[in-house]
Amino acid sequence: MSQVEVKAIGGREAGSRASRRIRREGMVPAVVYGVEATPISISCNLRELRGALSNRVAKGSILTLSIDGKSQIVRVQDVQVHSVRRDVTHVDFLYMNAKDVVTSSVTLTAPASLHLEVFALNVEGPASSIPAALEVTAEQANENGEIMASSVVLPKGVKVVSETDVVVAKLILEE
Repeated sequence: MSQVEVKAIGGREAGSRASRRIRREGMVPAVVYGVEATPISISCNLRELRGALSNRVAKGSILTLSIDGKSQIVRVQDVQVHSVRRDVTHVDFLYMNAKDVVTSSVTLTAPASLHLEVFALNVEGPASSIPAALEVTAEQANENGEIMASSVVLPKGVKVVSETDVVVAKLILEE
């Protein structure tokens, strides 16, 4: 499983007037910053960004951001949302080194035969190995029909940070 990629255009104008114009064009103003990097003002396509953040835990998510064709691993640091329309109005991204060990909340997905009890797991590992989502399958269930956090299949180098004896999903029994 790889990370979600979002395309961005660098070099946007700063200021509220320019941001309003960018939003009218169907884009979202954003900024990318990091410890050893200069902040860059960018704009992302609203639909693409909404798709990347839908069904996921937004803050703390790890994404691949393609700024003018150059890919960079980033963490969603902050998301500002319009209070009425619920549209994303601004995003702050934090540069990540691919080898940096990070803790992130990863969304769980499951087929219709399973009922999710937990919708995200906190995992730790190299930024480049954190997946966009983790799939829970019926084959991972124990004899009671429960799937524990410890039985969720993780990429190499990634481990569950939260308690591993938590039930994340249950088989749906048809009557």
